[in-house]
Amino acid sequence: MGRSTGEKLFSFNPFNGELMGELPICGSREIERCIGKAERAFGRWRLIPLEQRAKQILALRNVILERAEEICELITSETGEPTSETILTEIYPSLESLSYYAEITPRVLADAHVEYRNRLKSRKVGLNRFEPRGIIGIISSWVFPFSIPISQIVPALIAGNAVILKPSEHASIVGMKIKELFEEIDIPDGLVSVVTGDGRTGEALVSSDVNKIILVGTTQTGRAVMRKAAERLHPVTLFLSSKGTALVMEDANLDRAVKGILYGAFLNSGQACGRIERVYVARKIYDDFIVRLALMIKSLRMGNPMDPDVEIGPQTTPRGIERLQRHLNDALGKGARALVGRGYLKEGGMFFE
Repeated sequence: MGRSTGEKLFSFNPFNGELMGELPICGSREIERCIGKAERAFGRWRLIPLEQRAKQILALRNVILERAEEICELITSETGEPTSETILTEIYPSLESLSYYAEITPRVLADAHVEYRNRLKSRKVGLNRFEPRGIIGIISSWVFPFSIPISQIVPALIAGNAVILKPSEHASIVGMKIKELFEEIDIPDGLVSVVTGDGRTGEALVSSDVNKIILVGTTQTGRAVMRKAAERLHPVTLFLSSKGTALVMEDANLDRAVKGILYGAFLNSGQACGRIERVYVARKIYDDFIVRLALMIKSLRMGNPMDPDVEIGPQTTPRGIERLQRHLNDALGKGARALVGRGYLKEGGMFFE
């Protein structure tokens, strides 16, 4: 959990409120310095054969494996994601991303001859060649703050680009850890940079001389980034929030449906970007479904996210608590019944039941 004051960003543990670290709020000057280093690194990196780049980046796999426990504990401490989940949602996906992109990128980006079917061009020879774009600015979320940035940084690097990562202000220490891990493999200095800060830092990155922007965030932030990027004609790739929906039909296996919806709705304490937020159930099985779901929700264990037996940890941000309370009040006001939970648990931690 992050909180900014003036030119400093403070990271707090959302479970116990302890201060984890203090980081700078980077602005245009710091970003320009990173771009200068990235340009020099990019000039050397792009000349390395693609297969060799893939091999060098794949070395990160062993680094992550060796430090998996340390990484998981850091993610849990800064975001509250239960440590019982982080190995599955952060470490394994990162390892798979490395293996996958190291294998397919040389093949996908290989030169390819183009056959012209137009008779006027029958004597011509075409070649399709992919070139690195340059410096990629990545603005990441506090939701899965390790595995998602890794899955974006890795293919960008293998393709020959340099990267400047701006992690969420609520997971900045995790972002710095990513940079630290890349420094342990054989790549040019400055190829991967991290700038910490809040929305002002993200805005400065989008307005800078990077060659592309990748964003993971809300729809509102996505619109703002597109408007700002359009001023510089930066291409953008957006991964925005969704409203995941589940449909439960009359002939559904209710046990499987309940377990699947429980997982989809409560992964990362209900904060996964692709989580289930709406469930439509056939009227004939509605009552039975509700009883089963309520019983399973009551069985979930909430508490210290460092405890391997805990399934629900704290909310990562105060805004998350406010959003949940707003949804609850709205639903109750429209006639809903609360079968489980007590709302915001003010007695300790950022918990919402």
